[in-house]
Amino acid sequence: MRTLLVGLFALLFMMGSSAGLLAAQDDATPEDESAAAAESNPLDPQTGDVVTYFTEENDPVATFTVTDVEFGWEGFDEFSEPPAGSEFVAIAVEVENITERSSFDVSQYRFGLQDSLGHFWSTTYVGVEEDPEPPLLEDDLSIEGGATEAFTLIFVINEDTPLGYLYYSDSGVLLTLANLSEK
Repeated sequence: MRTLLVGLFALLFMMGSSAGLLAAQDDATPEDESAAAAESNPLDPQTGDVVTYFTEENDPVATFTVTDVEFGWEGFDEFSEPPAGSEFVAIAVEVENITERSSFDVSQYRFGLQDSLGHFWSTTYVGVEEDPEPPLLEDDLSIEGGATEAFTLIFVINEDTPLGYLYYSDSGVLLTLANLSEK
């Protein structure tokens, strides 16, 4: 009988403490959700949306914004025509180093463009008649703390293939910068 009573009290104690934990979780949920939302990226970013690069410790380091997309870009020189059946796409990007302590390095080789068929395109070198505004990102760029840099990326894709997403990848991070399927 004594064992039965001890078991019954233990069961009641566990049920009461579980209810207290659930109530504590319910009380904390709205704050936790708003804090998480403040430190996350849009799930389907569009042109003009700000996307943040976070370290492994979840510290924000830099922001990316796709500011413009131009299909059939024609600013190339006479020696850089796209291959037959292809076209150039110019994508303007703005990166802000939101830290005050260090530089944030950007390379054109860290960007990739996926089309609607799943093909993944890397940036391409192209000679230009006149540097576009913002200028082409040809060399690695080191953005000092608190500074913002804007540049243009050039991709060569198959003509008439709808775009998918622009990505940035670095040190185990894959950021979706913009959904370009509506362009």
